Amino acid sequence: MEGLPSEVLRYILREATFVEGGFSYPDKVDTREQERPALLRMTEAMRIKCDISLVSKRFHALGDEFLLEIVHIGHQKHIGALRTVLRQPRKAGLTRGWWCRHLIVNLRQHDIDWSHGKVSLWGLIPSCPRLEDLRCFLFHTVPPGEIRLHRRTLELYRIPGALCQTIATTLGPSLRYLHFGDHAEISLDLATRLLPHLKRLEVCRFDRLFAPHLASIEDDPRWQLDKRYIEDEYPVDETIAKEYKPVTDQAQWPTNPDETVIVPALKIFKARSFAADFGKWQAPNLQEVIVGFDRDCTEETCLTTMRKALVPHATKISRLTFEGGGGGCLWVILGMLPRLEHIRFPLQSMIFNEVLTHPHMKLTSLVIILEPLDEEDLPEALSNIQENVAGGLLPSLRTIDLEGTKDVGRGVVVEAQNAFSGLGVSVAVTYA
Repeated sequence: MEGLPSEVLRYILREATFVEGGFSYPDKVDTREQERPALLRMTEAMRIKCDISLVSKRFHALGDEFLLEIVHIGHQKHIGALRTVLRQPRKAGLTRGWWCRHLIVNLRQHDIDWSHGKVSLWGLIPSCPRLEDLRCFLFHTVPPGEIRLHRRTLELYRIPGALCQTIATTLGPSLRYLHFGDHAEISLDLATRLLPHLKRLEVCRFDRLFAPHLASIEDDPRWQLDKRYIEDEYPVDETIAKEYKPVTDQAQWPTNPDETVIVPALKIFKARSFAADFGKWQAPNLQEVIVGFDRDCTEETCLTTMRKALVPHATKISRLTFEGGGGGCLWVILGMLPRLEHIRFPLQSMIFNEVLTHPHMKLTSLVIILEPLDEEDLPEALSNIQENVAGGLLPSLRTIDLEGTKDVGRGVVVEAQNAFSGLGVSVAVTYA
């Protein structure tokens, strides 16, 4: 073992701890099927890396290249110690953070100190200058002793310009995957400033993108949620702030913004709420779009926004997921995207009362997300889909997947399977 070249030992470590789906980003993103198992594989890979590092001194010396390759941190109190480890010097003037390629910050607590984290994720981004994958999930939990029966206040953490500038300056040459979770809000203006600097970015997911709506139902209080930005409640501690002051002072955009947003490597883009401005972007490798709207967005506004945003990319989009808001008529959306092969949507977001005006030649798969109360509406929707298939308007459709709960009646599913089998379409059920 001691006589083997370092390249061979690296190969052994790589093969023994490889995480499928960890760094080779797929042509599609399916949270249920891909990301959760990947996290489990990351945990198992870390255990194996720790074991191998104890085999010999040479394996231990090579451990830095693999032990910190994937970092998943779940509590803010551990960030300081992690940052210290990442900044420890190694050979050739490098630090241990040089080897970190995949960083997940996933905090679920009531006292997240965002006032100190919002410039550089508590110094983690500058400590990992070669990140390929950055995911940030922040969730404000109910403080101990407090009972909250009805949450009518949406508690958010605002993504500031300084954090976007730090990402652009530090990770511009390397970042391939960027994800801000549902409670980390980024404005459309900052998103359009940030993304052109990320030339290698393949997957971008903004679970809460703030963009002005063309319509709002302010006279309907049932859907109104007040926003509260958590970072406004925590004053800056000057002693702690000294740790982040250099990064704050250096935060700036690497170059002046272009008039057009160009994202040459982008394959998958998600935004909720989606913005019509996306139609003006240049994304030559785009394949999949995940569209979301807030509940106050009307069907008319959703369709108008999607038409402006998606039609300019219609020749490239092959997969579409719809999340939230009123999508309107399914067949109108398909009419916008003639190259679409796969579409996924909640049943209640679509209307099934028409047929396609022209055959859609590419669609092969429909995935319908069901809630417990959808059982009454499902037969009508399936009947409408069957009408389009029988009329030759969906000649390539092969599968209809129903994702939901066991509350969906078995009789409805069996009846649909019998009806579609004669048309060459398979109907399957996946229980959550």
